Amino acid sequence: MHDKKSLLNKDNWIARVSFWMIRFMHDNILLRKLRNPFQELESLGVKKGQKVLEIGCGPGFFTIPAANMVGAEGHIYSLDVNPFFVRHVSKKVVQKGVTNAEVLHANAADTGLPGHHIDLAFFIGVPHVSGGIQPVFCELNRVLKPNGRVSFHLGRWSEETIVDEMAKCRFELDETSGPIRVFRKLGALHETNE
Repeated sequence: MHDKKSLLNKDNWIARVSFWMIRFMHDNILLRKLRNPFQELESLGVKKGQKVLEIGCGPGFFTIPAANMVGAEGHIYSLDVNPFFVRHVSKKVVQKGVTNAEVLHANAADTGLPGHHIDLAFFIGVPHVSGGIQPVFCELNRVLKPNGRVSFHLGRWSEETIVDEMAKCRFELDETSGPIRVFRKLGALHETNE
């Protein structure tokens, strides 16, 4: 049980307000009429049988559709640093009877996932990453299988920044489609091409 003092602390208050604002936008029936999560996930490269990592799941707009797309042979790991989102999406997964999705309370720079385990990681609508984006890309290099891919919806990010930071973590730009940038893992960070 939370004591009154912990419920009123600044970080908890910010996390709670963020949760309600973003949930209001994404759990709105009108959004599903304007945005088709299945089409967006398809454009990011989500396919049947994959192990997929969703970075910044928020209120789970893409989580259940991604789990449906990867099917019983696949698995979706959805993570967020905000405990209110994690709790909310975990409830959604249980309510929908989804068995191939796992919701993680973790920083994307330290997922806790095993190395060389993920086929595809994706970012949609992640406007800011605490601690900077490069540690996240380096963690993705660790968890992705050889030739694994990262799909990134640019949003507020500049393409130049993303391409430069991904290159530092041994990824190269592989595909471009509208605001989507898909990067391919070139090898582990400690490998060289000599």
